[in-house]
Amino acid sequence: MSGEQEDHDKSFAQYEQPSPVPNDRPAVWDLVIDDMRARDALGRARYGTPLQAGNGRDALRDAYEEALDLAVYLRQAIAERDARQLFKIINSEMIEQLRIIPGTWMGIDET
Repeated sequence: MSGEQEDHDKSFAQYEQPSPVPNDRPAVWDLVIDDMRARDALGRARYGTPLQAGNGRDALRDAYEEALDLAVYLRQAIAERDARQLFKIINSEMIEQLRIIPGTWMGIDET
């Protein structure tokens, strides 16, 4: 692992999040319940039965494999978000470095 990646991982683990701020967006619990109902309907349509205990599958193994997938998708989203933020910072710094003479943009007089 590169030193840069190690620094990123340390800073991510130490990041404190602010308290949530109320807003006019839907409650996440309601969204999750809607998603659960839709997922149940999909499962019933696909398998012809609701998910039930004693169905012959190893629920712990299924849940663990789903949790592994979730962890990978979450880490992907974090990495992509971080990459977008890094790109914005680098882009901003490059724009500043391209200013050759005060009052000009890439040597073109802005006056």
